[in-house]
Amino acid sequence: VVERKTKVMFLRLKSAPEESHVTVEVYKNAIVQAEGNGRRKVTPIEYKYLVKYAQRKQLELRVHIK
Repeated sequence: VVERKTKVMFLRLKSAPEESHVTVEVYKNAIVQAEGNGRRKVTPIEYKYLVKYAQRKQLELRVHIK
């Protein structure tokens, strides 16, 4: 039996809702990966939204800006 514990979600801009801006991987109760278009690192502004989302959904945030 395959257990589905990983979710892939997308951060989208209101101005372009049909395009995924950042791909977010949620495993169990944590955001474990987030990458922008072209496998780029998330920007500080995108990171801010990830922090808010994690708090709202009670998720651990394992993604950091370097």
